Amino acid sequence: MKRTIATFLAAGLILPIAGVVTASQLQAETATSATAELLAQTDDRPQPAESGERGDRLERLTEELNLTADQVSQMQAIREATRASMQAIHENLRAERETLHALMAGDTPEAELRTQYDTVQTLQREAADMRFETMLATREVLTPEQRSELAALMQQRREERREHRGLRGDRDGLQGGEG
Repeated sequence: MKRTIATFLAAGLILPIAGVVTASQLQAETATSATAELLAQTDDRPQPAESGERGDRLERLTEELNLTADQVSQMQAIREATRASMQAIHENLRAERETLHALMAGDTPEAELRTQYDTVQTLQREAADMRFETMLATREVLTPEQRSELAALMQQRREERREHRGLRGDRDGLQGGEG
């Protein structure tokens, strides 16, 4: 009985901590990804149709943040410096994910699946690290006021994405615990 109570108490203490750590990691990754996308524009993945071309996003940022021609030039140089390596990482990541999915469908031993999963995770981390480094370099181009404005714009876009996901949930009948 004492052992059962101790187990429940330990789980009650560990689970909330794990949840906070996981939530903070997810929030940091989301913020990093959103910032990198808005600032550096290095991600070569296909974007939703409504987001327009990458040049349009940079034009929009130029207007919204009142960027100077020099700042735009510096941002473009940062993007160009990482474009090829980011594209290579994304191509490798896509191929490794496909391999993992194929292995999961078969009777591949668990150890091999774990190895392939680790490969995918490593590539995801490399992409995230590159986006973060690009974000830091691009951040240096902005004034403190522009950084504040960018933070507000990113928050607004995160809220819009959440609302958009909510609308899709209503349409699909998955909102409110249904499904």
